Amino acid sequence: MVVSGLPERNGDRHADEIAKMALDLLAAVKQVVIPHMPKERLQLRAGIHTGPCVAGIVGHKMPRYCLFGDTAN
Repeated sequence: MVVSGLPERNGDRHADEIAKMALDLLAAVKQVVIPHMPKERLQLRAGIHTGPCVAGIVGHKMPRYCLFGDTAN
């Protein structure tokens, strides 16, 4: 899962940045060769959801950066 505009706001560029990233990932996946299955290709699908979310670090022993809110669920 990825998010745009955190921790620093990026104005109204959220959808543009996420869409470009998704297209870059799709292009990168086409270049992957699986050594033990060279005729097979990785497959990737991307979905984009928009809306507010809250981010924070959760945990003491194993801190993780987490996203919360209806958009992230």
